Amino acid sequence: EGVLLISRALPKTLTSLSVVLLKNGISRRGMFCIDRQVGDPSAEFHLPLLKPECFSKVADIELHEFKEEEDGTLTRQLDFRSNF
Repeated sequence: EGVLLISRALPKTLTSLSVVLLKNGISRRGMFCIDRQVGDPSAEFHLPLLKPECFSKVADIELHEFKEEEDGTLTRQLDFRSNF
């Protein structure tokens, strides 16, 4: 949720951005939420002045969607929402 809130709050006048997302329990959804705002005019929170060459990110997916239990079954760990 934190990355989603930050990405929505970014000003439309942004022309350069470097993001570091490490040791925050980031999910796949959080990992790519800002990326979708760069260079995609159809994105709800598009950043029109931020060009892909002026955007950099350091991040690792730390929270995976599924977790394998000891008995070999997979358990879904994340509650994906469709409001972004």
